[in-house]
Amino acid sequence: IVAVIDGMTANGGNANIQEKGCNILRRLAAYHLEIKLTIVESDGVDAVLNNMMTHSANEAVIREACSALSVLCVDKQTRTFIIQQGGVLLLENAMEIHIGSSLIQENALDALCLLSSDADSEILLTSNIIKSIKDSL
Repeated sequence: IVAVIDGMTANGGNANIQEKGCNILRRLAAYHLEIKLTIVESDGVDAVLNNMMTHSANEAVIREACSALSVLCVDKQTRTFIIQQGGVLLLENAMEIHIGSSLIQENALDALCLLSSDADSEILLTSNIIKSIKDSL
């Protein structure tokens, strides 16, 4: 896990590595709580969020990043961290840029649903989350 995250961090500009890295993290975390927590503790969420900022126009990276985020929203502390790091805004941005991608819309909606359960109402009210959801439908 650490090797994957370190590889993503060292190769931040390489979209192919970022796409594959998010895919690996998602697959590893999909069925095991301990692995999810290890990814979170190893700065995996940071790596995914950085991908969303750096590669916002790359559909493949964003698809995998949104999917990874939805799997990594494992506990309230992680969800709060994602929100504090701008995860809601990054997901909204991804949905807006990739409005034609049903997979990004679905993956981002999954993550937003999980994040909204712990988000401060002020964050939800000041964001465009309702518009993003409406536009995706």
